[in-house]
Amino acid sequence: MLVKRLAGIVNMLEGLLAAIFALSVRVSGSCGNAMGICPPASLSDPLAPLLVVGVLLLADGVLCLVDRWPAFLIGGTLSLAAVVIAAAQWNRVGGLGSEDIVITAALGVLALALDLKALVSRRPVSEENHPLNLPVFG
Repeated sequence: MLVKRLAGIVNMLEGLLAAIFALSVRVSGSCGNAMGICPPASLSDPLAPLLVVGVLLLADGVLCLVDRWPAFLIGGTLSLAAVVIAAAQWNRVGGLGSEDIVITAALGVLALALDLKALVSRRPVSEENHPLNLPVFG
């Protein structure tokens, strides 16, 4: 049960950090105007998929906290997607956000491991509800 709660908390933290990172970091080349003012993040931004994954991970973290089994599978998939997106955008991010992308990738790997552990851990069946506990006639 502790692993499942921890997986939910890490998923929410990873989602929050990924969303903040995607909104705050400007990818090199997107602020090419003369004034140096960056436009607000849009769906054409290369980090927009990370923003979408971050928001989905926030929602998935809540589902993990209420112990819904498919949420761990979805959370692991989204964490893997966040790591892949972070790795793909690694060289495009300027010096401003390079430590943020490392933290996002590290949290993604940790969340993936916790989601997989929570996915395989099931509640033990009580002795009286066990299917091999046959009644004794006598």
